[in-house]
Amino acid sequence: MLHEVMSVVAEPTVLAATGQSIANELKAFVAPIAAVLVGAFGLKYLFGEEKSLAGFIGFLFLGAFVYALIQWGDTILKSLGGIINTILS
Repeated sequence: MLHEVMSVVAEPTVLAATGQSIANELKAFVAPIAAVLVGAFGLKYLFGEEKSLAGFIGFLFLGAFVYALIQWGDTILKSLGGIINTILS
């Protein structure tokens, strides 16, 4: 009986999720929140004292950039590093 219980508990599907799945879920949770916060800072340029459409659009692009770096940062940086290595070689 104890052996059966230990074999069920020791299965990878029963134990906590892997680090990669936790990281993917965390990225999927944090990226939109960070992008919305950066975009919300841009609202002061649309409705604040210093109105500037360019400032608002700049913050929107910055929010999209932050989202992309959080979601796909490792892929983006690896490809950028490959391009730089190709140029310098």
